[in-house]
Amino acid sequence: MTTTDICFDDLCHRPAARVSFLDRVIRAHNRLNEWHERTVERRELLEMPEHLLKDIGINRLDAYREYRKPFWRK
Repeated sequence: MTTTDICFDDLCHRPAARVSFLDRVIRAHNRLNEWHERTVERRELLEMPEHLLKDIGINRLDAYREYRKPFWRK
């Protein structure tokens, strides 16, 4: 694999060797923000009352399983 084969999601249009430090910082910030939002959403899901869980088609066990996933896993 060469440096031009590496893809950085939204930066795929540019060779990896030309990805600037600022681009990498922005990408890291975006990833951390995504992980934080995922953690908050899973906590909110776990705290939902039964009738709302039923409305979205899951039960308490499903909500707990989603909550227990590592923050980096979709």
